[in-house]
Parts: sequence; structure tokens; C-alpha cells
Amino acid sequence: MVQKNENIPLVASYRLIVADTNSIPLGLAFKTPENSFVYATTRPLRKFNKSIYYHQPFSNGIWKVEHNSLIPIIKFEFEKNGFPDEVWKQQISTKELRSLKDKHVHFSGDFLISDNFGFFKFYSSSEVSSIILNLESQNLIYGRGLKYTNDNPSMILYREPIGVGENNSFVTKIDAIELFHYRQAVEDGTFKNGLKSEYWEIIKSIKETDNPLIVTYKLKDF
Repeated sequence: MVQKNENIPLVASYRLIVADTNSIPLGLAFKTPENSFVYATTRPLRKFNKSIYYHQPFSNGIWKVEHNSLIPIIKFEFEKNGFPDEVWKQQISTKELRSLKDKHVHFSGDFLISDNFGFFKFYSSSEVSSIILNLESQNLIYGRGLKYTNDNPSMILYREPIGVGENNSFVTKIDAIELFHYRQAVEDGTFKNGLKSEYWEIIKSIKETDNPLIVTYKLKDF
């Protein structure tokens, strides 16, 4: 949505503004058309470790912000049915954008970037999918949600990552009530517990009203 800044007209209608500590603009980027759709995405500007990244909503890329410059680091290219590139530059109505979202797979704007891995989520009209990318090998894992397997019962503790931790790890959380009900299901025989004893000891002590459990995990190279 176009924003009018009467106090500092120079920054009006720009999505990304790099400024000094006195709020003096050092760089302006991603100018929004005068007549544009009103949709945005959650957290387009994100910081992981010491690096800052920006995703222009409904674009197919991610940029790294360094001082007063932008470095394109990731560009999504679709084999078929992908969201048209640079729609954000066009004068397009909300109704037209909604139609494009219904017809094409598009990047949600939800992403994480660690030293070695990236996590990205995509939407279509009926599905949610994610990509985990090895930034060194450029290999990727693409899938539709999670699949729990009998040979890996620890998957009960897995959720999609929401942050980057220390030593190239991902971080997520699980609500206490979920683990409370899991424990009940094990105790009444509905599920067979396959968790390691140290994990099970933690779950046994959880109450419904406890704070969420923070889970840290690292991916193997692939």
C-alpha cells in the first residue's frame, strides 16, 4: 500500500528505507506504484545472526542489506505455475492480485537463513509447501508438510522452524498443551512412546498451562 510521509516526502511510497541514526535516508528501494494492491507479507525484513535480509512482498527474491546497498542472494524460478515475476512493480489492483494468488504458486515471505541452510515456505490456492536449501551444495528438499515415520519417533518434537539459533541451528516451539495430550495418549495406550528417555522425562513433567517448549535442532548435510 502506498504510504504518504508528509514530514519526509523523500521516503514516500518506498518499501525499504536505509537510514542513519538521525533518520536521514541513506538509500531508498522498492518504490510502490501509485495505484497498487493492499496485500503485504509478514516480516519482510529479517535479521539472522549479524545479517539483515529483505523480501519485497510478492516478489520472487530475497536481498541482503549491507550498509546502503542491496545484494540479491536468492531468486526463485518455477518450472510451472509459478507466480509472475515483478508483479509488485506494476499498477495492479487488489482484485487482480488475488486472482494471481489463486492461480499460481507464490513465495509466502516466510523464510530463515542460517550459515548453511535456508528455509522457505510457499503457498498455492489449496496447499502449503516448504523448501529446505543447503546453501553450500545447492541441494534442496521440497515437501508438503511433515511425515511422521515409525523409525524416527523423535519427529513428534519437530515443527517448522521459526528462528535461527547458535551454531547453525534452527529453533522452533511446541505448545505445552500439545505435549500434555501426547503424554496422555501414550499413558492410555493410544500411542507407543518411542522418544529417548531424556525427552520423555521432560514431557512427563509438563502441565497444560506451562510455557511453550523451545526445541533446537540441526540439519545433516544433504
